[in-house]
Amino acid sequence: MGAANDYLGFRMKKTKIKVNSLKGRGVFADEIIRKNVEIETCHLIVINLAEVGRFLEGYVFDYGPRKVALALGNGSLYNHSNEPNAICYMDRKNKVLSFEALKMIKKGEEISINYGYSKADREKFHII
Repeated sequence: MGAANDYLGFRMKKTKIKVNSLKGRGVFADEIIRKNVEIETCHLIVINLAEVGRFLEGYVFDYGPRKVALALGNGSLYNHSNEPNAICYMDRKNKVLSFEALKMIKKGEEISINYGYSKADREKFHII
């Protein structure tokens, strides 16, 4: 297993933020990440939906009735893919979001998740 950094009691695989010409900023692997390995666990800031402006609405996760969560760390920068190489799990009790590799991710490869948005949401947020 590759080197990892300790972050507030959680381990995080080495990643970096780079610009994807089609999607904007994204999270990229800075080392090989093996299938089923945790990539990152992010603390969440829970926000009332009414307080989220247009700028932040594309960076938050649904958290329940009239609530959303902003993920710290790299959490709100993972881009969407219809064929993702990672998945995320929310732990509402501990207010964290964990990202895990669905398959081996090569060094330099963008790490993506499936947002599960409807076609209308994808058009609204310009998600490809």
